[in-house]
Amino acid sequence: MTTYAIIFKGELRDGFVRDAVMAAFRERANLTAAQVEQVFSGAKVTLKKGLTRDEAKRFARDMRALGMHVLAAAPRPWPPRRRKKATASTSTARSSTASPAKR
Repeated sequence: MTTYAIIFKGELRDGFVRDAVMAAFRERANLTAAQVEQVFSGAKVTLKKGLTRDEAKRFARDMRALGMHVLAAAPRPWPPRRRKKATASTSTARSSTASPAKR
C-alpha cells in the first residue's frame, strides 16, 4: 500500500497573514512557539507521514484551510543498488597475481 507524507516549506496561500496562520497552526498542532518557528523557517518539513491517500487529502485540506501551502507526496522508492564494475586494471592485477608464470 502506498503511503503519503505532507510536506511544508513555509509558504502561505494568497490572502493569509503569517502571524495568524502560525497562531492557528500552533493551536491545532499543540506546539510551542519555538517549534512553530522551526516549521515556518522555510526549510522543507514533513508535517505528517505514513498516511493513506484519503488521510493525506484530509490533512492537506485542513492545513490549506489554515493558510499553509502544503504538498501531499508519495515517497519515492529507493533506486536499486548498482554493483561496481571491475575495471581493467583491477582484473589485470588479479589475473597476473592469481597464477605464477610457468618457466
